[in-house]
Amino acid sequence: MKPPWRYHIFENGVSKLNSIWWDLRLRLQGIIPPLPRTETHFDAASKRHIPADIPYTPYYVALLLEFQIYKSMCEAAGHDGPLYKCDIYRSREAGRLL
Repeated sequence: MKPPWRYHIFENGVSKLNSIWWDLRLRLQGIIPPLPRTETHFDAASKRHIPADIPYTPYYVALLLEFQIYKSMCEAAGHDGPLYKCDIYRSREAGRLL
């Protein structure tokens, strides 16, 4: 497996920044650029986290916690079934838990 984009820069310098960025986007997300891109472009800067050097780990952990909190609130509301069908609207028990 290739190292993540940011680590590639630390190890190999800034050559092929944009092509590596789009290779990762295609491999991990199935996204291709809307127009042909070259190394004169810096598309990674469109993600605020890249130029600001903000780690992505807290966002990943927050997403996991979000689902754990939602599941707990659904259980408190007495929901039985898939989470996507859970409705906690006007549930006092879910509100107390929150």
